[in-house]
Amino acid sequence: MFSKKLLGLLFALFLMTAGTYSHAANPAGNFGLGGEASLGGLAGVRGIYWFSDKVALQGVLNFDLLVPDGSAPATIDFGLAVGVVFNIFTGSKANFGLAPRLHFQTSKPGSNTTRIGLAIDVPIRVEFFISPEFSLHVETGIVLDLISQRTIVVAGVNVVTNGGFGLTTSFSGLAGFTYYF
Repeated sequence: MFSKKLLGLLFALFLMTAGTYSHAANPAGNFGLGGEASLGGLAGVRGIYWFSDKVALQGVLNFDLLVPDGSAPATIDFGLAVGVVFNIFTGSKANFGLAPRLHFQTSKPGSNTTRIGLAIDVPIRVEFFISPEFSLHVETGIVLDLISQRTIVVAGVNVVTNGGFGLTTSFSGLAGFTYYF
């Protein structure tokens, strides 16, 4: 099954990276800036602050402007994700934990249309320290999407649903980096 195999792989990677970097073993009081990108193509600037070696507050901010060729209107996307990181296992070169967060996304694909999305993401997270100040992280987990407007295909025709909220679930994956000060 997906979760057992993936969890085993991430935990094995965590164990293989045991070593001696201070930020991984004792991140308390450290602030980091970096970036991350999801498998779906959403990318942003990331900040994280560790309150203790087990708990951190993190946020990701993204802004996209797509200007197509021709007469099609520009699309503006804005996103904000805020959450916490809970380290379950800490090593001297890697940390393994959970990183639940709340995502807010808005998109304005035309002059008269605005789409708003809200999602809850609950990924498992592995952070590998390449040096005492620089780390790479990978995450995968479940996303619960609350969507106010979406396009669905019915009998080969795109149908836009408006109003109300629908709940969909999906899997997520992302990778990123952080530089700690």
